[in-house]
Amino acid sequence: MEYFPFDVQICSLKFASRSYDGLQIELLKEAGQSELKEYQENGDFELSDFSATSTVFQYSCCEEFYPEISYRLRLRRRPLYYVFNLILPCLLINSMALLTFCMPCESGEKVTFSMCTFLTLILFFVFVRDILPPSHKTPLISLYYVVTICLVASATVFTVFSLNIHHQGRFEKEVPQCLRNVILGCLAKFMFCKCSSNGEHDSENQSDEKKSNLERQSSNEDNKLEFGHIEQYNFSPRLRQRKEMTGSCEFFADEHKKQYLKILGKIYESIERNEMRISEQTRRETNKSEWHQVSLVCDRLWLALFLIASAVGTLLVLLSSPHVP
Repeated sequence: MEYFPFDVQICSLKFASRSYDGLQIELLKEAGQSELKEYQENGDFELSDFSATSTVFQYSCCEEFYPEISYRLRLRRRPLYYVFNLILPCLLINSMALLTFCMPCESGEKVTFSMCTFLTLILFFVFVRDILPPSHKTPLISLYYVVTICLVASATVFTVFSLNIHHQGRFEKEVPQCLRNVILGCLAKFMFCKCSSNGEHDSENQSDEKKSNLERQSSNEDNKLEFGHIEQYNFSPRLRQRKEMTGSCEFFADEHKKQYLKILGKIYESIERNEMRISEQTRRETNKSEWHQVSLVCDRLWLALFLIASAVGTLLVLLSSPHVP
């Protein structure tokens, strides 16, 4: 049962008489395959080889000869039933477990899906163990189930690891430079993932900051020029008639100017706070996007590795039997 369900059973049958010698009984084998006239086909085994040999023995106690006929039957198990009912479901469940790495992390069902496939494999393994007879050697199909269960369990562990990477952006942690260079730089190209580097965001942010600084400087210079012009002439150039107004009017104009400057200062402060808030929000969104990209590349990497491991493990286990058709 070591190579079940691709096993071959050898049956040896010996026919002889110890009570009658060759002078009293004669045992002859028929020529060719005449012994197979009464053979009936079996649903579990097929007869792949048959041989018959006739020998004569002479014991030291007696002078007579004793004939003996030996039949050797080579029975090969029909594996199609077990392939469709035991091996193929295991292979499909293993393939479904690998699809866990294709599910988006936002779905929230990756670990649940992986655990369902793991429990399904355990159920199939218990069923296979119940139908196998006890043996001192591990059957091939049991070994295949154990390898598949280990792969699915490892896939569940790596799924949890990918989810942990995906949610690192919530803690406002930045992606380390080594991970950015290795995963987003090199592995992303091999995994066919389009990832935007952090340098592009930094350059955009720097250009936006430069534009905002230039606008502030230009607005400050314009304000300085306007106020300097007002301080130089002490009156509006378009309304020269106000120069003849009384000192009370000048006092009200100064108060109006102070209120105007105070309002402008509050406006600039609110704009500055709004820009800082937007830049901080952009930085957080960029950080989350980078962690999501790292998680996506890791999922693609796990999918490729486990796909190769599943294919290699299946071929090594199932093809290790010398009787595989």
